Amino acid sequence: MTAQSGEFRSVILAGERPGGSALTHTLGISASVMAPVAGKPALARVIKAVNESRLAHGGIICGPAAEAIAQDQALTGLLNDPHHQWLAPAAGPAASALSALQ
Repeated sequence: MTAQSGEFRSVILAGERPGGSALTHTLGISASVMAPVAGKPALARVIKAVNESRLAHGGIICGPAAEAIAQDQALTGLLNDPHHQWLAPAAGPAASALSALQ
């Protein structure tokens, strides 16, 4: 393994399938990234890990769609993290990653 030097910005893919997923419907949540993991939304855990990293310096959160965000105040709060910028998801994961990298 080689050591990395310098900081980088992260890309967090947080998109959602159109119409939601079985997880969102079962749990009654606006987006799968809001699924609770040990009492905290999964997305909150990812953002925290990036923020506590010695190498990552914020980044882009790609997704979920604006409609999901509008339905969920907790999600809106997570996406207001000053170290990250929200970006609307593209047509699929690969397109979203490419959009975030641009």
